[in-house]
Amino acid sequence: MPEKINRENIGQAFQELTKFHRNFMSSHIADEAREPLYKEYQGVQQFALPSPGTKNSTSTFEAIVHRRSTRDFTKEVLKPHHLSKILWSSQGITAKIKGAELRSVGSAGALHPIETYLVINNVGDLPVGLYHYNIRAHALDLLIQDDFSIGMVNACMGQEFLGQAAVNFLWTGLFKRNTWRYSQRGYRYTYLECGHVVQNAIIACQAMDVASCEVGAFFDDELNLLLGLDGHEESILSILSCGMSEISNTPIISEIIPAKTKIEKLSE
Repeated sequence: MPEKINRENIGQAFQELTKFHRNFMSSHIADEAREPLYKEYQGVQQFALPSPGTKNSTSTFEAIVHRRSTRDFTKEVLKPHHLSKILWSSQGITAKIKGAELRSVGSAGALHPIETYLVINNVGDLPVGLYHYNIRAHALDLLIQDDFSIGMVNACMGQEFLGQAAVNFLWTGLFKRNTWRYSQRGYRYTYLECGHVVQNAIIACQAMDVASCEVGAFFDDELNLLLGLDGHEESILSILSCGMSEISNTPIISEIIPAKTKIEKLSE
């Protein structure tokens, strides 16, 4: 544990200070007001998404084998059913059991601290703009109708493909949903869950031959300002750029599945 915490060692300090020990575990903060399980915007224009469906010609294993990060997008329009499947796969409600709504990703304590925003540039006939995914309605809430392509490129350190993508998914962490129960360790769970959400979205993209690339290099506060977030209670965590591409993501099978080799028995 560093004696003085600074920008050079804060990751190490975070890892150390959020560990569980047999002789000490941080208390759960149950006396604070619990954050609502769903974040929903009122008085905004809402666009219903088509039913996601669950049938697809590409298997999960094929999608995993073929997954590649792609940064070259065409001007081809992304279809609403693509968007619907990606959103449902990453955070959608998959079942309702005894009043509980189950999601497509696991979550510590079923608290689901991740929120999904979208900067849409070229999806069906949806207006260009900033949206929020309404999970319960499986719909998009239009927050701001405007072209954010240049702003996204600038906030993401000049990565031009974000301005060419049909849609950029922006995932945020609403930390209080987790810290309410798990104190500071709740930040760990939030980051972990964001990874689960993003990977589900990536595999869904690949299964539909939609190109994607995850982005982690950005100016946090600039994106938080765009989303109207304070950067403390809720903050940007990850981005996924998606669109159609002419680049094939199909790998050479021999590179993935090596030829069988003779295994010599080890001498005793």
